[in-house]
Amino acid sequence: LPAGDSTEIGERGINLSGGQQARLSLARAAYSNADVILLDDVLSAVDPHVSSHIFKQLIRGLLKSKTVIFVSHQLHFLPRSDYILVMKHGVIVQQGTFEEVKRSGSEFTDYLQLLNQEIKHESRDSSPLSRHRSGSTNREVTTDMFEEIDELDSDSATNPESPVAVAVADANTESNQGELIEEEERDTGAVNWKVYRAYFQSIPIGLTLIIAVTLIMSTVLRILTSWALAVWSNQGDSSYFKLYFILSFATIFTICLNQICWAVAGIVAGRFIHESMINRIMFAPTSFFDKTPTGRIVNRFTNDTDMVDSKLPVSLQSFFKVFFIVCATLLVQTAVLVWLLLLCAVVAVTFYLLQSVFRSTARELRRLDNLSKSPALAQLSESLSGLATIRAYRMQNRLLDSYMNKLELNACVFWASCNVNRWLGVRLEILGSAFIFVSALTSVVFCEYLDIGIIGLTLSFAIGMTGYLNWCVRFSTDSELQLTSMERMNYYCNIESEAPYIIPDCRPPSDWPKSGKIVIQDLTLRYRSNLPPVLKGLTVTLEGKEKVGICGRTGAGKSSLMLALFRIVEPLSGSI
Repeated sequence: LPAGDSTEIGERGINLSGGQQARLSLARAAYSNADVILLDDVLSAVDPHVSSHIFKQLIRGLLKSKTVIFVSHQLHFLPRSDYILVMKHGVIVQQGTFEEVKRSGSEFTDYLQLLNQEIKHESRDSSPLSRHRSGSTNREVTTDMFEEIDELDSDSATNPESPVAVAVADANTESNQGELIEEEERDTGAVNWKVYRAYFQSIPIGLTLIIAVTLIMSTVLRILTSWALAVWSNQGDSSYFKLYFILSFATIFTICLNQICWAVAGIVAGRFIHESMINRIMFAPTSFFDKTPTGRIVNRFTNDTDMVDSKLPVSLQSFFKVFFIVCATLLVQTAVLVWLLLLCAVVAVTFYLLQSVFRSTARELRRLDNLSKSPALAQLSESLSGLATIRAYRMQNRLLDSYMNKLELNACVFWASCNVNRWLGVRLEILGSAFIFVSALTSVVFCEYLDIGIIGLTLSFAIGMTGYLNWCVRFSTDSELQLTSMERMNYYCNIESEAPYIIPDCRPPSDWPKSGKIVIQDLTLRYRSNLPPVLKGLTVTLEGKEKVGICGRTGAGKSSLMLALFRIVEPLSGSI
């Protein structure tokens, strides 16, 4: 492994070969320091050199003071076992030491004959160990013979050119290369305008125009309705009552139409963004899933999708509605009392300063909230898939503490967000109350020059202005906070895709395949751009109807060749 026991392992051991997974499980058992170790055919996934090295250095070495129950079909380990159980059809037929069981004959004698045949079969190998075994095919299987084989395996393992020695050297010299999982991306500062554009481009242009027109109409009709009520109460003319009724009905109609359009726009935009994101995920290269935890992906498709689907359209619709009402109210206020324009300017500047401080803090807290959820979801997913292993090693409390720490970090961010909202609310209420006081004082001073109905209209707007300004700041900030989820989803909508499923220039003829011939020409393969090639200039021709076996030591590239044949990993160069 690149960094020894500090190497980061992907979910479900995705970056490990079968032999590496077996050795990792053995290392976990050794690290547990348990008194009893149960090993069920753990050496079947590694080659003979490595298995002999593990048996001597780990099972008979590091675990020599432990009780080890070792199940194996590799018979040459039997002479070094303290006690042997021979089983057949679920029943123990023989038991004892190696010499005792060997002398008893019957079933175990047959097993020894199989061992001799195994050694004779391995004599075709060109390695020093196999040549030693080839000279021993006619010898009786004894403890001395096993010790001689062990010595040769130890020499092979400690040889600087052997894979075992190289792995240890790599662990010592490349310890900084053990990281696999990339840190989750996080933007800072204001949400980029490209995120706004990406969201509004997902809404049809016709629907956008209807929303804009109905929003302007509902705001104008709302002001006209209040004006008609003020004039009617001042003059008592019944014609204004009819006008008030018509304007009220038109206002309700435009508001309902605007709400419906926003709902449809939210559904259309959410569906478009979700489909874009899932298409990119389905076409993402396998290296993306190697370095991205499942919990991070689940967070995008659950929490972030919920924000964009259900909360972002509501926040945008509320912000635009309140913003237009505030603008219309200010126009009415300044039309009645011109000098209030100066007060409105002071209020607007103060609100903008408060909003700037609040937005920057709340926006970063929301990003931290989104980031802090992913580790908790990832650990939950990994714990559920590895529940049997966690219980076997009694790591429930350790992982529970780790999970609770992640939840507590997320709760701290949420609590900070609540405090920021309270900070803003207090200051907005104070500012709004000051605006109402100045408007009321001005109306009293200039009451001789104004109609009673107009003064009432001005005061009602001033009282409502406090809430409108408060909600305008909140909804504008909420919209930007929800857009941080859109920002995260937009990142997944633009991740790198793997090669297309169908390459037009490489389409086979209609009668393909005529034969099972496979031609591999100068094939070079690597899993990620920052990793060295695992297949280097491989060239081979496999004729039709041939039965081809691919063999090699752990990490030789056997599985990588199969991945290349199925195009699960795209080659760096060459062709198949």
